[in-house]
Amino acid sequence: MKYLPLLFLLIGFNLNAQTGSIQCNIQFNPYSACGTDNVILTSKTDTVSFFKFQSKDTLAGIPTGTYRAFFYDCDSSHTYSQMIEIVEDEVRNFN
Repeated sequence: MKYLPLLFLLIGFNLNAQTGSIQCNIQFNPYSACGTDNVILTSKTDTVSFFKFQSKDTLAGIPTGTYRAFFYDCDSSHTYSQMIEIVEDEVRNFN
């Protein structure tokens, strides 16, 4: 019982992980049959993927850090890549 407060402190610490978001304004092909895009974010320690999002969607819950963002459309016929830094509680925009 004496360790119960410590357990709650550790759980609370993990729930408050530093995360940020990106908003994607890339539109590869507005006439594509599926009309969705995908992104894979990779850093030295994390890989985060989002699939089947649309232009102007906000993708949240990304751990802070510097990532290589690799965007591609539903059939991988169009791609785009760049470095991006995810900052806590901020939304980064891709245009």
